[in-house]
Amino acid sequence: MWSPGVRRDLGALPAELPSIFLVADVAVGAVDGAPESPLVPGLRLRIERAAGEKCPRCWNIRRLGVDTRHPELCERCAGVVA
Repeated sequence: MWSPGVRRDLGALPAELPSIFLVADVAVGAVDGAPESPLVPGLRLRIERAAGEKCPRCWNIRRLGVDTRHPELCERCAGVVA
């Protein structure tokens, strides 16, 4: 059964979750009306397209242009290039 502690534990790792799940973004919270996972009883998932654009360096969907030195890149890549 899906433990309430799992939501708390996942919520404690917001910056790492996209890398763990190999996705652009993860939000942990209540998902009203979402179908229950056939693999994990009690787990409800909603999958949506991430907000932002594809960074040409890392290919992740993120907000681009945060760093004015490299407006074509996401914040993470701009920091690495700088």
